[in-house]
Amino acid sequence: MSFWDLARRSRSYDTLDQLNELNMDEELEKVGIKNFVIAASLSKKSDCLRVSQELENGNILLLDTKNVLRGSVELDALLFELKNAIEQKGGEMARISSNRLLVVPKHFKIVKKNL
Repeated sequence: MSFWDLARRSRSYDTLDQLNELNMDEELEKVGIKNFVIAASLSKKSDCLRVSQELENGNILLLDTKNVLRGSVELDALLFELKNAIEQKGGEMARISSNRLLVVPKHFKIVKKNL
């Protein structure tokens, strides 16, 4: 199934689920794409494992935490788990808004400065 087939579907899919359904090797090798910027929601601990897998693949993630109450114990535990997963892979994480996180793999460096 190609990306375009998935895009035409009327049902709503999670971004990571869409990418998992694609036959990446065949479809994207044709155009030389090896890494992705993935936008996804972060709402449960199992998402941390998926983030870790995407980092292993060299992908950059833009994570949305709006589904978890800000300042909650659940969010603190989730961010602790995420931070550990990212550190194990040598990646980095930065907050870019009140409910969005940028996560990059080890071969990227997040530089914070005004342009």
